[in-house]
Amino acid sequence: MKTRAAIQALSDANPLPSHGDRQPRRGRMVRAGLIVICSALIMSGAAVGYAQVVGHREVVTTWSSADITKASAQDSDLIDVHDSSITSMLLQLQQRFPLAPGASTEATYVSMRSTLPLDEGSDWPEVKGEFQPFYYLGFVPVDGPSSPPAYVSARDLAGNVAVLAANTWYRYWLHGTPSQRREAEAVIEQMPTWADLVWRVEDGGNPYRVGIVRSMTKTVEAGDEASVHTWFKDRKWLPRPGG
Repeated sequence: MKTRAAIQALSDANPLPSHGDRQPRRGRMVRAGLIVICSALIMSGAAVGYAQVVGHREVVTTWSSADITKASAQDSDLIDVHDSSITSMLLQLQQRFPLAPGASTEATYVSMRSTLPLDEGSDWPEVKGEFQPFYYLGFVPVDGPSSPPAYVSARDLAGNVAVLAANTWYRYWLHGTPSQRREAEAVIEQMPTWADLVWRVEDGGNPYRVGIVRSMTKTVEAGDEASVHTWFKDRKWLPRPGG
């Protein structure tokens, strides 16, 4: 019943964008050009895995949106990785994304729950497995790029939570019965509207990584099990520089 209610809520509140909502061709081309230029400018900083503090950056202790179709934080929002309030922030965020039947919140988010907040002076742990949630996060180091993180991008961290939730549904579909697959498809169909998921997987609009979440939706609709296996095997969601 909880799953059915979650699916219905997602479907009602988050309709997929219609084709009529697309930007004019010229507008899309201008936007794409700007993205390419901006991506080229930031790529050198992104490649080393940390964010320089440029312009106005604000440390936040709450998420700014409860709407699953909107990003949970602004580009400039940071989280103090040592602040105990990060625990309640993560719990609040985890309630936004429905998990597949049989997937427990504790097991799904164990790596994040057991790590955050960080102890003073400690670095991100190396997490083995199909999803390494602390890989390639945008963070502000304590003292230079080789030092431990002091702050982390709130948007990146929110995206991690969304990816972990999405993975439970991809797996549920992959190993499910026909009826379970239909149940999963109803949720996966809505995932292109999950702003945090799209941001994390597609690297905030990186022109080399556009449309990945929508492509996964089409993959599931087509019953392409091999490509869903590849999603996990090759970690297609990782926002590597240059795609």
